[in-house]
This record gives sequence, structure tokens and C-alpha cells, in this order.
Amino acid sequence: MGANSERYDVVICGGGLAGLTLARQLRREMPDLTLLVLESHSGNYPEGPLKVGESLTELSSFYLTRILGLEEYLHANHLRKMGLRFFFPPRGEGFASRPELGSSEYDPVDSFQVSRGKLENDLRRFNAEDGIEALEGRKVVGIDLGDGDEPHRVRFVRRGRGSEESVAARWVVDAMGRRRFLQKQLGLAQPYTETCSAAWFRVDGRLLLSDLVPESDEEWHGRVPGDGRYFSTNHLMGNGHWCWLIPLAIGATSIGIVSREDCMPFSEYNTPEKAMAWLAAHQPELHSLLAGHELLDFKRLRHASYTSEQVFSTARWTCIGDAGVFSDPFFSPGIDQVGFGNCVTTEMIRRDRTATLDEADVEHFNQVYLSYNHGATWITQPAYHFFGCRVAMAGKLLWDIIRGWAINGPQRFDQVYLDRELSEEVLDASASLTPLAVRMARLFADWSARPSRASYRFVDYSQVPGVDDLYRRSLRSGRDRQELLEDFRLTRDYLEDLALALFRVAVEDTLPDHLERLPPDLRLNAWAVGLDPERWEEDGLFDAASDRPAEPMRSGIRRMFFADADRPAAG
Repeated sequence: MGANSERYDVVICGGGLAGLTLARQLRREMPDLTLLVLESHSGNYPEGPLKVGESLTELSSFYLTRILGLEEYLHANHLRKMGLRFFFPPRGEGFASRPELGSSEYDPVDSFQVSRGKLENDLRRFNAEDGIEALEGRKVVGIDLGDGDEPHRVRFVRRGRGSEESVAARWVVDAMGRRRFLQKQLGLAQPYTETCSAAWFRVDGRLLLSDLVPESDEEWHGRVPGDGRYFSTNHLMGNGHWCWLIPLAIGATSIGIVSREDCMPFSEYNTPEKAMAWLAAHQPELHSLLAGHELLDFKRLRHASYTSEQVFSTARWTCIGDAGVFSDPFFSPGIDQVGFGNCVTTEMIRRDRTATLDEADVEHFNQVYLSYNHGATWITQPAYHFFGCRVAMAGKLLWDIIRGWAINGPQRFDQVYLDRELSEEVLDASASLTPLAVRMARLFADWSARPSRASYRFVDYSQVPGVDDLYRRSLRSGRDRQELLEDFRLTRDYLEDLALALFRVAVEDTLPDHLERLPPDLRLNAWAVGLDPERWEEDGLFDAASDRPAEPMRSGIRRMFFADADRPAAG
């Protein structure tokens, strides 16, 4: 290809996961588009590349399986994931004394643990087989945006050569990761949030947390069947930090350390040697599992989180994947953000082709996308200070996981965000859930600061009363407008009941002398919960917003947190 000689409908700058998946989606949905992918890397990635993002959520799995048609491929080449699992600081000797929150069964909707290098290499092959043009070893050095309806021009150089080439494009997509090329060029990039940093690496072979517990402990081994814990995304929790363990189908294990800088400075674990010493001091059981395993790679990332003023434009450019925003790795949002941004980009290009792309829609896309990123950061990063609080944090995780399914599931599975009018109706139907989430965040923070009496071994989120119905209702597609709005009304009721049940546990745990003030049927105002009894009347706690019965939610949640033999008497 000669310089200045080609024009494409879409030029995707960056051939990592975001760019590759967008190219595949565009080819599947608009096969007549002319596409070009520019990638600075040449040749195949190693099987374990230095990238974060091995753990998929149900949302990102839906994107890869249903939107991109990769379901059979994922089942054949990667690992089915058994949900999220969290282990808190031990109450006694041995790993079995660590309180655990997770599931005793696979979730109804499949999610996966993926080997990023293999996934990206296979996507490159699939795209080539589909006739998608890609130029490797090309570094983008400039993006000249055209005025009005004029085409854009993307300038690049070949690795190892100085001559500059360029192509014209109606649409240009920045998928170049943390270079944030377009954002910086346009002055849209927001500064990095200095809160959290991370280091991660892979080791050869399988690491099984079950190896830390004697086989004679039948209760511990029996509560999660088979190798379920191995196939989970495991989180080892501590105040100010957490570590992940993720299995990979290539026969390796991914390990990560993430911390708040004001709790545990990045400088304490930012090299392989320091990371091993840090694990020996803060997660010694994980450190012991690493003995005899070869370190395959190591990467570090300081100040991981950031956002932008804008990621989509009627001027026919978008920023996707890490070139757009990144919240926090805690709930594995990265590949979900990729799918989210790709679906918006695809819809914008589709509307542009029919002259129906308008400013109001693009403003809506930006608002929804950036709000999602902000929300993911907001629910996670302030809580790092009490990540090691085994009771309050378990309550928060139950709330966050279930609320995430309920609110985000319909947005992705039915792509509500692509219909501005419907999205606004859904927002109206669920608007009261935002102040409820704010109230609950304050409750969990206050809960963590008080002495705790509750004691549990295993909180099984798959056994929360009614959660299976909510899960199946929220994570499905094909609903019409009325079904969606009715589902959101049911979700509001469910989350109200869950909030009140968790509030009652918090009172029993930290304010047992005030438990008798709460009616057994929990006819209370969930939007007024809090752990300052002197404000209960003033805030309207006893102004019941619902007359739904509290059982079985009340007793079901209580049993999870007061499961040990020495549990307090019920109020």
C-alpha cells in the first residue's frame, strides 16, 4: 500500500482486544464496510502476554458469545468460570479459618477465564479469514480530523523505518490503549486517579487454594463441589489491598496485587523480588503456593484508573477499550467496557450510513458510558480501606454483586443504552435506586468502623432468597419495552428488600441493644437506613415504603452472617 493512496470507511488504530473485537463486530453486522486495522506489534503475541483482563463477567461473556459469535470457541479453548470468590483475613489458624464469600454452583449464565494472548491471536486469525485488512508493525503518529464531511487522515510509520504513510477514513477509532492518543490530542483526557495501583504476573501450572486445607476438613471441601474454587476468580482480601488468582487454559495461573497507595505504597511490590516479599508478609499462604512455580512474566501499573470528558463524537471518531476509560480491576470491568464501547461505535457508524446520527444521541452515549465507568470506580475504590473487614465487606459484596446483575444486566443483554428514549424510561423506572445505593455505601462504611459480633464461615450468594429469579430475569435478552420496565420495577422491590435485610444484620451485628426497635416484619424505609440510632426518627426510617413481607429475605440473609454455633440470639 502506498502512502496517501487508500481510503476506508473505518480505520481502527490499535489491534489489541478492543480493536480486534470491533473489527469482527463491524464485519459481522455491516459486511460491506471497508476496514483497516493498524497495529504496532508484529507477529503473534505470546500465550501469556503482559495484559490484564483474563476474567470475564456475564456481561463481557455475552458480548463475546452472542454479539461476536464466539461461544463454541470459548468453551473449546478457555475455561468456564465459577463466579467470584472472596477470602477474608483468617479468624484463626489455617486457610480454612478465612471467611469465604462465593457460590456453591456455577451461575446460570456462562462466563469464562480467558488466556488473553491466545484470544487475541485467534481473533487476528479469525479476522484475516473474514477478509479484514490489517497492517502490523505500524505505529500511528498522527490523526488529522477532517472538517465537516471531509475524511480524516491517519498517519503512521513502519517499525524500523522512518518514512511516513497515511490513509484516509470516514471514521477513525482510537483503540491504542493507554496512549489515549485522541483524548490527549483533543484535550479531553482526565488525569489518572492516583488511588490504586497494581502489579501482576503469571506462573506455570495450577495453583489450588484447596491444597492449603487438609482433606480431613470435609466441611470446607464439601461446600464447593469439585474444583469449583479453582475455576473462580479468587480474591484474597486485606485492608487497603487485594490479590487475585485466575486460572488459565494454557496451563498457567495469573496472580495480581492491587492496593490503595495511601494504604500500601506501590513501591513495596513493583518488582518481582519486592512482590514476592510483599506476598510473604501480607498473603503468606499464597506465597507458599508459589514455591516451585516458574515466574513467566511480570508487569506493573501505577495509577490504573482514569476517565475522559468524551469518548464518542458526531465528528466520526470514538475511543474504545483502554483508550477511553478504566475504572478499577476489582469487578473485572475491562472487557465489558470494550464490548460496551464497541456496540456504541457500531451503532454510530450504522446511523451515520443512514444519515440518522444526531448530537443528542451521541451525548446520551457519552453520558451513559462515562457514568458507568464513574459508578464502577465509586462503588469500589473508597471501600479499599475496609476490604479486610470480613462482615461489613461481605454485606457490601452481596449488595454490589446482586445490584450489578440487576442494573447492568438489562443494559447489556437488551442493549437498552442504544435506545435513548427507552433508556430514559428505564432511568425513570429505576431512578430511586441511585439514592438507595448512596445510602447503602454509607451504611457499609459505617458498619466497617464498628466492633462486629457476627461470625460466618461461608456466605453463598447463590443461596440468597430470590436471587436466582432476579439473575435469570436480569441477564436475558429479547424483551420488549413493557417487559423491561416491569422487570426494573421488580428489581427495585427486590433491592429494597435486600437493603432492609442487610441493614437488620448490621444492627444486630453492631447495635444489638437497638435491635428491638426494628419491627420483625422490617416495614421500614430503606432510603433512611443508617447506623446512627439518634437519626432514625428524623431520617424517616419508620416511615415504611412497602408493605411486602420481610420473609424469607430477612431470615435468609441473617442465617448467612450468624451461622456459627456461638451466634447471638435473634432480636
